[in-house]
Order: sequence, then C-alpha cells, then structure tokens
Amino acid sequence: MTQLNLRSAFLHVIDGHRWFAASARTWNIVGPHATGALKAETHKVLLNIDVTTLDSVLMRARLLIKFYRNVSQRDNDILLKDFTLSLSNALDSALNRFEHPIEVHLLHLTDWRDRQYRMLNAFGGNANRGRLDWNVETNVLVDTLFSALKYVSEQAEPWAKAFQELYAAAYQRSSDDLFPWPLFLSEWPDMDAHLASLGL
Repeated sequence: MTQLNLRSAFLHVIDGHRWFAASARTWNIVGPHATGALKAETHKVLLNIDVTTLDSVLMRARLLIKFYRNVSQRDNDILLKDFTLSLSNALDSALNRFEHPIEVHLLHLTDWRDRQYRMLNAFGGNANRGRLDWNVETNVLVDTLFSALKYVSEQAEPWAKAFQELYAAAYQRSSDDLFPWPLFLSEWPDMDAHLASLGL
C-alpha cells in the first residue's frame, strides 16, 4: 500500500492512464489494423514505430494491471485498494490473462519465448505463460483496461468520482488526437484543488 497521501498517489495513477491512453491511440494509427496515408507516412519517418508503440502500450498496461489487481511486491506500491475501490472477479481474471504474456514478450529473455518450448511446457501452472498474438490481442487488452477503469468509477465510494473523470479523459484521449488533456488531471495545483473540491 502507498505511503503517500492519496491525492499525491492519484497523480501517479493519472499519469499511468494518461500515457496508456496516448499509446493506445498511437497503436490505432500505426499498428497492423491501421490504414491510410498517416500510417504510411509515420512508418517512413519513424522506423519500426509499430514495435516501439506496442512496447509502450504493453509497459503501461503492465503497470496498470498490477495496480488494478493489487499486486504488491513492495510496501510502497500504489494499489487500487488504497482508494477503497475493487475490481470484479471477472475483470481481475481478464487482466490476469495478460500479465505473464506481457512479461514473456517484453521483460525477460526466457525459454517461454520459443514456440516449441511453450508447446511442450505450457500446461498446468504454466498454462498462462504463452506468447499472445499482440496484433490481435492488444486492442482486447486496451478494452479490458478501460472496462476496469469504468467499473471502479461506478462504485459508491468517495474516490469513484475522481476515477470517473479519469475514465472520461483517458477514453477520449485514446480516440481523439486533438483532445486537450484537462489541467485538473495533470498539473499538481489544479489537481489538488479539484480533488479538494470533491472532498477528497
């Protein structure tokens, strides 16, 4: 659990969602399902932009998965339960499905990257150590994390209102290139004053 006051901790929760949403938007512009001149032009200027964008989406997603699933490895991790909010079992399970495949794909040079090794060993306790097809699964991951944010924003707890505003901004950012991120969700004095106005 966090050692910070919750307003300070929430600034970091905002940051994770803000850049996850921006990465998700970029993925939809440069990823495998994107079409049009902008994708082609971007790939000419920024080599392998689809790979670096996918890495960004997955890194931010892993951070948020740990947050939502209350996975703490240190006594100063910021977790959803710090805000007296919780995730449904179904959403927890849906996010859990992505956790190890992200680590296999991005964070470890491991035998689990090898297709034949996985075919021989991915069963029982190791069944979720597969390597997902991120060209297909990235949008599913994005949708699942937005579902988690929406779910917690609808709870009858004091912090739900702040998460509701975060959901609205992050969702808009993920679909609109021109969306101006709200100051009360980015700059400390504005955010602190806004949270105080919500009684938080």
